[in-house]
Amino acid sequence: ALVAAMVVRQFGSKIIDPALRQKATQLWEHTAHVAALAHVIARRVTHVDPDTALFAGIVHEVGGFYLLSRADEFPGLLDDDTDHWMESAEEIISREVMKKLLIPLAVSDAIEGLRDGLLSIPPDSLLDTLLLAKQLSPVPSPLQATFVEMLTPSDSVIDFIIDNETLQSILAESAEEVRSMSAALLV
Repeated sequence: ALVAAMVVRQFGSKIIDPALRQKATQLWEHTAHVAALAHVIARRVTHVDPDTALFAGIVHEVGGFYLLSRADEFPGLLDDDTDHWMESAEEIISREVMKKLLIPLAVSDAIEGLRDGLLSIPPDSLLDTLLLAKQLSPVPSPLQATFVEMLTPSDSVIDFIIDNETLQSILAESAEEVRSMSAALLV
């Protein structure tokens, strides 16, 4: 997971444009929160392999990082023409980048399912884990905010799945994991 995080962060390290660098920073913050939340949710709610969930959370936006890393070279690449470009192009690019990085099929299938995936009740899969983690992330993706309605815990079905005490505990534990991840990457 640490190596995957370093690879994902490396995509953003060469960005020159300040606006794109800000998007990359926000995308990393989103990714770190989703990864930490996925790790905790996997252990406590969905009971899928927590390490796989952590890894999936780290790489779930790898296509977005790749696009940001190339945007300096291709002006207009990330313009707000979302009706014609971003939705399908990012999906295709993400799929190809995951293939090149040899992301396991189970992980890439769950990531690809995020765009149109529906949460199972009770949640019990890697896709469910990622869907919950994305819903609970306090930092939205700067690239998918228009595609994924950001829900607060009280606005979603999370209330029917996780009691408030458990939810607060999950949020606190994942926040600590984000701090640990950030500290590990600064070393």
